[in-house]
Amino acid sequence: SGRMLWVAHESFDDRDRKRAKYSFAIGDRIYLLNASFNNGGFLVSELNPRNYELRRINAELHNFVPPHSVYGGSLVVHEERVYLWHARGEKLYVGWIDGDTCHWAVEETRGAMPTGRYGNAYCKWGNSLIIHGGFEELPAAVSAETYVLDLDTKIWSRRDTVASQEIVSTFSSMLRWDGCGVLEGKRMHVIGSKGETHFVLDLVTNHWSSIKASGAADLHIVFNTFCACDRLFFYGFRTPEEGSVLYRLDEEHNRWVQVYASGGRSHRLSPTYQNTLVIGTRVFFIEGMEVERFEDEGSSASMSVLELNPTLFDQAASVLLRDERGKEVIRNLLPQYLSNQLVHDKSENDSGESREEEKVDDQRWPMGLLREIRLQRAR
Repeated sequence: SGRMLWVAHESFDDRDRKRAKYSFAIGDRIYLLNASFNNGGFLVSELNPRNYELRRINAELHNFVPPHSVYGGSLVVHEERVYLWHARGEKLYVGWIDGDTCHWAVEETRGAMPTGRYGNAYCKWGNSLIIHGGFEELPAAVSAETYVLDLDTKIWSRRDTVASQEIVSTFSSMLRWDGCGVLEGKRMHVIGSKGETHFVLDLVTNHWSSIKASGAADLHIVFNTFCACDRLFFYGFRTPEEGSVLYRLDEEHNRWVQVYASGGRSHRLSPTYQNTLVIGTRVFFIEGMEVERFEDEGSSASMSVLELNPTLFDQAASVLLRDERGKEVIRNLLPQYLSNQLVHDKSENDSGESREEEKVDDQRWPMGLLREIRLQRAR
């Protein structure tokens, strides 16, 4: 048992109508990447994880002409650089941060490249990017192979693995994999798009095994699978109307245990896109890469933060923030960077005038508006 802290933030306004496709962390900053090149190339925003302020930074492309789109890429960070493998184009895009600029270049790879073009599962283990499965070609040839890219040498190799005939047959029949993660430093979890199938690759022995855990078969969509604090979670929907649900895998009892349910969802955000980023004991859920646009309304992205190891101060804040008077009290206690976020919640049903943002006293835009902060019991 124990407690975890759930903080939800209002929309990050994206006045340029661009949408984040990937998220990654370098140093103490989070970066959101829009890799839809038809919208103007690489667009990168920097998110400060302490005060949740979002700002656009420069992006400089070096030795390539951007293609129309980089959809379904596999992105990992290694030694302060971000590596984005785009299987359709068989290109490895490498990014690095220098001041207020994110540089991008294409680096050559060689060896036995993955045959899957999209819909694969991937993870980072040591200095390697590991990719499993994916569509080989349209309409429906599905790969059951596993490939490894050494991020230091840029050499691909096919990984020889051992699996039962049942597992191999399931690999070939599944349409896509929505999540993967590394647990306890040596296991890659591959989970089907609705949580109905779950396989584990032991990265030391190269043996596949199957997990048949109960408790989550009714999920409509699995957003993403992630590992935090030595526990495996996945995040999804029962239905788009009912909102999101967070499950934790209880391997001892072979079941998925529900630890959080939102109880509802904004009608403006699509339930099918999700970025999940784990930094220490905090999990960032960045949603809204696909937004249903209304007339004269721009694109946006919302964010929730899950703190799996809240401090006593976090717990006190969760109590004070339950009403407006508590917010006023805590404004006087917290440093300016956090009090900047404690502004009135803007309901989607408010009039247009009430939705217009106002600058706070120090003339900064409150890009991450605090909506709620809840302390959840992690069962």
